Amino acid sequence: MNKRLGYRLIRLGRKAFARTPIQRLKITGIVYEGIFRSMYPDAEATAEYKGVKLTVPTKDLSMVPSILGGYFESLELDYFARAAAASKTVVDVGANIGLYSCVAATRLQPGGVVHAFEPIAENLAFLQRNILNNSLTNVDVHEEAVGEEEGNLEIFVSDKLIGTHSAAKAYSHGNSSVTVPMTSVDAFVESHGMAQVDLLKIDVEGYDGYVLKGAIRTIARHKPTIFIEYYPEAMKECGFEPSHFAELLFANYRHCLKLDEVSHKATALTREALLSLDVYANENLIFTNQESLLSEPASKV
Repeated sequence: MNKRLGYRLIRLGRKAFARTPIQRLKITGIVYEGIFRSMYPDAEATAEYKGVKLTVPTKDLSMVPSILGGYFESLELDYFARAAAASKTVVDVGANIGLYSCVAATRLQPGGVVHAFEPIAENLAFLQRNILNNSLTNVDVHEEAVGEEEGNLEIFVSDKLIGTHSAAKAYSHGNSSVTVPMTSVDAFVESHGMAQVDLLKIDVEGYDGYVLKGAIRTIARHKPTIFIEYYPEAMKECGFEPSHFAELLFANYRHCLKLDEVSHKATALTREALLSLDVYANENLIFTNQESLLSEPASKV
């Protein structure tokens, strides 16, 4: 299928069915996959997105179609790029194939560094390739999971979806698992004697609350702007209460923004509004004390 026509169909469906039961129907997924497979029959593809060159596995339907289509988390990445431009130290927990790490690395202040954490071997290989694709020398890759404390973590791995590997089996879409070494943000920051953490991105498919618990001292001391996924259902599958998630963050930050990628708008949320969201909500949030980050990015990147 012609890529332009294919993406026109995908984006029309995305806009029409977002946040509706139709989006979760099996037939919707079958149609979506059929359109995408006809557009990208090869195992890999390479594209420019948000100013970086990315090589991606086309077997994936969780992230890759929207990266190649030029709209994956577009609003969040616009905000993230602006936050990175004001930062020297970025910690990317759940770096996946490196999109956020690469965007940050190309915009950091001079002498800045991105610490990218990714424990899954396949994702790690693409992360390292994408660092090379962009000739980046300011990304340090750490082959570890991140959680509440140092130790090990069992992660359930999907064969087809690179964006759903999770400590929660029910959410991962996978039956096999790997046990990987795990650190915490606090342990990493303190062992490296880091003077400042400016920006912290967390996207670990329901394990996000435990990452926060392991970053309490860093958050209290450094108050980094945080980009984080909020998915109550997946959190509960990991044994973490969403109310605790809210307590950890609203105790340290004055502002919370909820990003709506379909409408391309950001909305301020209170603690009460966050906790009133549907248990099946899957939201990208920003927590910050930086007033300059509250307005919509002046230009798309």
